[in-house]
Amino acid sequence: MKLTIIGDSTSGSKAGQCGDNTIGWAEYANEHIDTTKFTSYNKCVVGWGIRDFFNRKGNILDSTISKLNENDILLACFGTLERSPLSRTDFGGFGARGSLPGKDDRYEIVYDEHYKVEFKVYTFGEYLRQLAQKAKDRGVKLYFLSQIPRNTWEDGHHKRTYSIEYAGIMKDISDETGVGFLDINEILSVLLEELGQTKAQDFYSPKDKSHTTPEGAKTYAKIILKELKKKYPNDFSFVLDTNTK
Repeated sequence: MKLTIIGDSTSGSKAGQCGDNTIGWAEYANEHIDTTKFTSYNKCVVGWGIRDFFNRKGNILDSTISKLNENDILLACFGTLERSPLSRTDFGGFGARGSLPGKDDRYEIVYDEHYKVEFKVYTFGEYLRQLAQKAKDRGVKLYFLSQIPRNTWEDGHHKRTYSIEYAGIMKDISDETGVGFLDINEILSVLLEELGQTKAQDFYSPKDKSHTTPEGAKTYAKIILKELKKKYPNDFSFVLDTNTK
């Protein structure tokens, strides 16, 4: 069976893809599961917010879901890029990635200046709602994961900002749709607070506050899967016990 992970680079970048000594936690998921029962597939895309999985050419979201079978598991990890502008041309090779704030079903027609095409851009919550419906139609077990925390500190304490808002939207849409939800942003923020600011630097690239080192990614993968098993033991029984790996 399949455990498929979608999200942006903070969850699933390949080694060195976002700078020297960086990698996303999804690359280590198979180290913490019984691969005779499930195999993990990292389908995260660097530079993509949730809207890109719906809008970009190639229809990657539908293609990914179509390869899943009933009772396969899909983890959707979003929130980091959702506050990006709706349209811009000056952000590297990625263009705009933002969704509208909120959780209602409103949308705007946006002309993307980078890709020279019009997109219908919904709220973050509406994209989650649509994703939940697609998974349900396929019989796939969907779980929302909030974004990993950024390496931001204030007066010696780990500081969360807009990530709290987006985790809250995920929780609300989870309650509405019956999709599972794990607030890894809060869980890992507590971990960073316990470790302290100095040790936390080993978990993140020195060049930005978002992308993890192998040490950080390995630690996060282990904790995320352990917490999923703790909260949803039946669906994640294939996760190895912590002392096994």
